[in-house]
This record gives sequence, C-alpha cells and structure tokens, in this order.
Amino acid sequence: MSNATLHQLQRRHTRPYLTLSELRADHFPHIQTDRHLRRIIEEGQVAITLQRLHDSNRAPLVVTLPELARYLDAQLQQHHAA
Repeated sequence: MSNATLHQLQRRHTRPYLTLSELRADHFPHIQTDRHLRRIIEEGQVAITLQRLHDSNRAPLVVTLPELARYLDAQLQQHHAA
C-alpha cells in the first residue's frame, strides 16, 4: 500500500473509516444500491473487507481507510499491468 494514497484519504475524510454508503457514493457511483455493493464485495468481485463498528447486526458496515488505500493501489497496479 502506498502511504501517499492513505494520506490523501486521511486528509479527505475525518474518520478512519467510510460507511458502505459513503464508499459507494465516493468510489462506486455506478452501483445503484448499498445492497448490490455489499453483495459483490461478499462474492469477491471487489477485494475489500467490510467490518462492523461493533458486535451488533445493526452496527453500520464500514471499510477502514488503510483497507481502501490497499484496494485502490491494487486496482491502479492492475490497470497499469494490463
């Protein structure tokens, strides 16, 4: 993971994570619903790990900024390799 990517994300966001809705709006605007994004992440089509903020089914699903930075860097490398 590039520290530059992580630092850019940290400057942009005030919390150390994004909710599923924020992730979709910022990085997957072509996906219409949170449910669809969650499904393709769980199916492995998008290599991001979602977590809950605490042990409750009602807790929001989030992705940490380091995890998002790792994913973005991997996507960039994959794009340049093609």
